[in-house]
Amino acid sequence: MGEDEWKTGKKRPRGLKKAFEDRIIRAYTEMDMPPKKFLMLMVLPSFILGISIMFIVEYLFPSVKSFGLAHLAVDAIPAVITALALLHPVLKREKNKMEIDSYMNLFITRMGVLATANLPRKDMIRMLSDVEEYGMLSREMKKMYALMDLWNYGLPEAARYVARRTPSIILSDFLNRLAHSVEAGEEFSVFLKKEQNVVMTEYAVMYEGALRSVEAFKEMFISLITSSIFMVLFITLLPMLINADINYLLAVILVLFIILELLMVAFVKSKLPDDDVWHNMEIRPKSEKKISTILPVVSLISVATLATLILIGTDIITAIAVSVSPLIIPGILVHQAETTIKRCDDNYDAFMRGVGSVVESSGGSIEGALEKLRKHDFGPLSDHINVLYHRLLTRIDNIKAWLYFSAETGSNLISRFTEMYIKAMKMGGKPSEIGGIISDNFVKMVSLRKDRYQQGSNLTGVLYGLTVAMVMTLFLSISIMQMMNTAYDNIQMPTDLNISIPIFVSRYDISMMTGFMFGIVVIHSAASAYILRLINGSHNYSFFLHFTILVWIAAVGVLISRAIMPALMGGVV
Repeated sequence: MGEDEWKTGKKRPRGLKKAFEDRIIRAYTEMDMPPKKFLMLMVLPSFILGISIMFIVEYLFPSVKSFGLAHLAVDAIPAVITALALLHPVLKREKNKMEIDSYMNLFITRMGVLATANLPRKDMIRMLSDVEEYGMLSREMKKMYALMDLWNYGLPEAARYVARRTPSIILSDFLNRLAHSVEAGEEFSVFLKKEQNVVMTEYAVMYEGALRSVEAFKEMFISLITSSIFMVLFITLLPMLINADINYLLAVILVLFIILELLMVAFVKSKLPDDDVWHNMEIRPKSEKKISTILPVVSLISVATLATLILIGTDIITAIAVSVSPLIIPGILVHQAETTIKRCDDNYDAFMRGVGSVVESSGGSIEGALEKLRKHDFGPLSDHINVLYHRLLTRIDNIKAWLYFSAETGSNLISRFTEMYIKAMKMGGKPSEIGGIISDNFVKMVSLRKDRYQQGSNLTGVLYGLTVAMVMTLFLSISIMQMMNTAYDNIQMPTDLNISIPIFVSRYDISMMTGFMFGIVVIHSAASAYILRLINGSHNYSFFLHFTILVWIAAVGVLISRAIMPALMGGVV
């Protein structure tokens, strides 16, 4: 950025290539260590680690050298690990950008409600820098405050300084507008009131873009999984054509399949903004305490059931499906609790707007406003409002009463917006303006979340259907193996017969292959369940609901495959 850009705060038009190059250069120039130290402490050890892994793999699996693609993949290990080390600063900068963007909605809301108390701008920046849950965003505010407090920068200069260096475009644009507004003499509260719509619109664009990337991910995921399935099916036919160790080939495929699933999980996790349904407060809701109590019990039951079924000789597929069944109980409880939390979210904006308007119009206390509002129906939120009202009447600790209110709802959004409301009211903010800002931004967040839930619902159907397709295709290969075993048993090859086409006669270990195929499906079920948890922003225990259902879909699919494949194969199997 040139001197004229620094003074005006405006960026010169640049091409996409130039902007991309600038981002790469900044990622390396803003590292926590000098480039030489980075090369010595990160890149060189990574290269040595890659070389070591390559030699270990070739030593443990000497036959890998006889397969072109496998040998190439092993030889590429040092280059891949070294490339990841080199890209670490860029990936870290992108991670910081995503973290900042994820909290911009809460950041601008907090600034807006604090502005209603007419606080000095420097004090407001200090308060924002103290909100540790904003992560990288709070650290950017710490930089601004340090420039103003220690180096005597004015707010416009400090804002532009941070705007030049922050990885977030949304924050950079906001800080440049802030600097221009201060220099123009615009009232700070008026500026922040207008910025509510501007920043929330930019945040919505970012959020919707992340959801669109999930839609693209869905198509990519289906394509990659389908390709992997047919690769497994093709490998089952290889022993007819080449004298290859199919066990080794399937082991390689299993490793690649695990890597593919992990990459898909990492992709979703990196793209979606941080927006969980459940809060992370120390005070936990009763519904979660109940689930946390049940989980160890059902886990022990699952382990005991699996061990018992294996000891009595039950089929491994049936044993796994039956043993994971108890885990569906905490999954169902989480689903029920989240349904209640979402209904609380739907009613919260009306409640907060009502509190602000009643206090403003009547000039009374919050307790008086709650006494009037508790007569209205706010769905599941009504019970929490009644408890809040009685706690406030005790006059023991009003702030703690509000904290318990937000904590007991279990909602992440309610906890964060309520905390802003408490602090703004404590500092003398205007109730109606605070309620209006919180309500408007809360509604926008709930609307974005509903789009996210819709994406999660669509992906749930796709992943369930994909699991069925996987099971049918993989166990078709088992049927082919059984047919080939039967055919091999009936072949009597003359010793003096010379055949120009290479046909290798070998038998398959059907029980081992069945376990291998079902193992692939279980791994896919676990990855799919975790992806669905990420997309919905659900509790960690919601994983068990989807995982149990997917495993049972796989088990039932196996039973159906075993029943219909002999007929489809003409009774040969």
